[in-house]
Amino acid sequence: MASLHDYCGGIYSKPTFPDLSGKDVNGKRLQGEAWLEWQANYLSSVLLMPRIAVKRLRNLIEPKGSRFWHYELIQTMVEVFNVSEEAARVRLVSLNHLPT
Repeated sequence: MASLHDYCGGIYSKPTFPDLSGKDVNGKRLQGEAWLEWQANYLSSVLLMPRIAVKRLRNLIEPKGSRFWHYELIQTMVEVFNVSEEAARVRLVSLNHLPT
């Protein structure tokens, strides 16, 4: 009878570590816990502020012609999605709706 070690191809016999580095939406290189935290924050922003919903809000607010429509969009997202201004701004940047 084959052992668990043989069955799994030895994957448990040596440590395997994921690559804990990557780049955020601004191209900044992140490593270790900073990268993991960025991934968690990004995932939560995607779940809390879906792209389609953000686009619909933008389409409602942008045509009003206000010079400050970006700020108005952020404030609306704060109210609608119950998120912080910073989270709303980061999500808009990731969707290319705001300049970096």
